Amino acid sequence: MKYLINTNYYPKKKFEFFNDYHFEIVINPYSKNIQRNNLHHINGQFWKYSLVISDNFSLSNELIQFHSFFTNNFNTYNYAENCSTLFFDDNDLEFIHNSDQVQTHESVSIVDFNEFPVLIGCNYAENSNKEFNYINYRKAFEVFLLLKDKIVNIFNVKINLFELICLYNYARNFDYVQRLYRNSNIPLSFFITIVESIIGKPEKCSSILCEKCNNDIPHSKISLEKHFKNYVEKFSDIRTIRHKTFHSGKLFDFENYLINLINNK
Repeated sequence: MKYLINTNYYPKKKFEFFNDYHFEIVINPYSKNIQRNNLHHINGQFWKYSLVISDNFSLSNELIQFHSFFTNNFNTYNYAENCSTLFFDDNDLEFIHNSDQVQTHESVSIVDFNEFPVLIGCNYAENSNKEFNYINYRKAFEVFLLLKDKIVNIFNVKINLFELICLYNYARNFDYVQRLYRNSNIPLSFFITIVESIIGKPEKCSSILCEKCNNDIPHSKISLEKHFKNYVEKFSDIRTIRHKTFHSGKLFDFENYLINLINNK
């Protein structure tokens, strides 16, 4: 079985990148209508070509996070999250043995993975004059795995760098929750549900008989709205968690930190 990666970067030749695993170029099976497996693309989000990793790659989740971040390509992450099939038999794949056969254009590139281009800045559209750093893909992935145990201090807050990068990838794909059905109340409802789960419900009244309506029904001592107001200090704690989670990811200079870490390994 081989694991499929949606990407717009392909190696000039078969590339060994980690523990004897190899990258190879194939025709993306989702761009060919393979009826017997009922495969279909994700709302058009696929490239004609894909990368495959030989035989049941155990770190596929980590690789998707790594590749999506370093190529600055949300399609890689979105594809892995949404496609029904990511492992394929060899007879389901059409291998491209000569990279010269790949049809390159502005957004599809053949590169040397020993000098892999990393775009400086977080948004391709804002970079008319693209500026790149170059890293060794294999070495960079090895460093990335070490980040699981790497804690950095950002504005006096300790953050796990691996989790921060995974959050960055996730946040860039969050809009797909409402890709088809859009309702402006959904995000707010979603967040309030989280808040309710954190602070809990109001305390139940010990009396069976409700003093207001004289009915024998279970009831709370105060309303949920008043219960919320009693948790002002608790909300302050929650907002601290929120700031640590999102603002740190936005403000931290991922690229220069990681490139220096890779080059100094």
